[in-house]
Amino acid sequence: MGVDNYKALQVKQLDVGDLNITAGLSYNLQPAIAPFFVDIQINSTQIKSLAATPITLVPAIANTVIKPLSITYNMKYGGTNAFTEAGQAMGLYYVNGVGAPASMGFMATGFINATTSMVMADTVAWPLPVVENTVAGQPLVLTQTGAEWAGNAANDNTMTIFVTYVLEYL
Repeated sequence: MGVDNYKALQVKQLDVGDLNITAGLSYNLQPAIAPFFVDIQINSTQIKSLAATPITLVPAIANTVIKPLSITYNMKYGGTNAFTEAGQAMGLYYVNGVGAPASMGFMATGFINATTSMVMADTVAWPLPVVENTVAGQPLVLTQTGAEWAGNAANDNTMTIFVTYVLEYL
């Protein structure tokens, strides 16, 4: 194929008028955006106070719903001693840890009290169990349920939380 036969690929941004919309169906037309990523490391003291002091992973953005796509926890065992727990769960929530859940959460037994470093994935709560506009403008936080965790007297364990998310502008 010679240069004379080459045609440049033209990319056009579609307008709503360019779409063939079928009557009777509901469409949510929003601009496509790339997902965002956050990774936050927390120390032993912060882990032991997650119930009382949830960690903000993504700050509140006005008129916007933060929608997590994937959540991974990486516990780094410091090598001295583990945390102790009594069946508490951990997960992502909106607001201050008492708001609507953003993840299914998981029982921390076997993870938080492990004596080796390990990784755990959380399941995103989709569809959200609440009306999206009730969580618009609220931060995404990590918390745990029940009594605070204890142990790790050497305070040498850390956790890194990785969250991939998108924003829905209302």
